[in-house]
Amino acid sequence: MFGGRMRKSSGKGRRAVAGDPQPPAGGMQIRAAAPCWEDANLAHEILLSSPEAAAWSVDSLLKGIASPDYFAFFGVHGMESTGFILGRLTTGEAEILDLAVRPGSRRRGDATALTEFLLRRFRILGAQKVFLEVRESNQGAISFYDTMGFRPAGTRPNYYRNPVEAAVLLMRSLARES
Repeated sequence: MFGGRMRKSSGKGRRAVAGDPQPPAGGMQIRAAAPCWEDANLAHEILLSSPEAAAWSVDSLLKGIASPDYFAFFGVHGMESTGFILGRLTTGEAEILDLAVRPGSRRRGDATALTEFLLRRFRILGAQKVFLEVRESNQGAISFYDTMGFRPAGTRPNYYRNPVEAAVLLMRSLARES
């Protein structure tokens, strides 16, 4: 059903970090993804509903969610998970690996809230810079990240497949933010 044997989740998700960002206003709650097949499958489903998002396998998502270097969160309205963000933190730098919001839940601030939440988490944990890649044809995402303070930092030719396309590397500094 989920690509393997389903494990039960404790529902606790990741441990809180001192100074953790507060959930956004507007009715959306943000919860950490738990390292279980159910959450990996849910993340996979949300990513597949957004053709512009990178399509991770359920197994890869489970490994990422379970890793202490990765941060995965769901945006939740009521009982429905409407968005998913995945990032990774290394020494002094972070990377947003994927962001998706279900098509029926777009244009109400979910992507902004998830991105701001993850950026605050990265800043609290000491990241100085955050990077991400976007297909060069995905002008909607490039524009969105521009409003979030990301600036072009280079390109990666032939980075994407189906179709082959360059990636625009975007970067945002967190060093001067408080």
